[in-house]
Amino acid sequence: MLLACASVPVNNAEQVTQVIEDKPICDYNRADEALVVDETGFTNYKGQAITGQVCKYYENGQVETVSSIQNGLPDGQTKLYYESGQLWQEFNVNPHTWDGTIKTYYKSGQLWTDANYKADQLDGLLKEYYASGQLKEEANYKAGQRNGPTKFYYENGQLEAEHIFKAGERAN
Repeated sequence: MLLACASVPVNNAEQVTQVIEDKPICDYNRADEALVVDETGFTNYKGQAITGQVCKYYENGQVETVSSIQNGLPDGQTKLYYESGQLWQEFNVNPHTWDGTIKTYYKSGQLWTDANYKADQLDGLLKEYYASGQLKEEANYKAGQRNGPTKFYYENGQLEAEHIFKAGERAN
């Protein structure tokens, strides 16, 4: 794990910062710890893959993204934030794939979607909510396709419709 923080321009617009213990340090700048981000992942100036947490910031100083990096690749929890600082999305990634629960939030902080992914595809229960917090849709997925019951709700909580899907096709 890197023992120093770095803050360097990337693509002349973004700023990537190495952080330790979930505490971004924005004002520390060391050219010898500059991070390089390209198609191969995150490396230091010596071309060595890094391990740790990487943050990206909005111009207003709010955290935009916090990602766990292992051996230069995203691996573990990633959190994305609205420019206001409110959590927008949180998910886990293994190198090259999304796996596990992905949650998305409205700007108000209310849960918007709660879904399960396996190998980059929806797999398991997906729940979508209205901005009020009321359940909007409940659907089962397998390998990226609707499979099983799907329920749609009015914002008042009443059931609007229920359909059965098999391999992505409506069966009723």
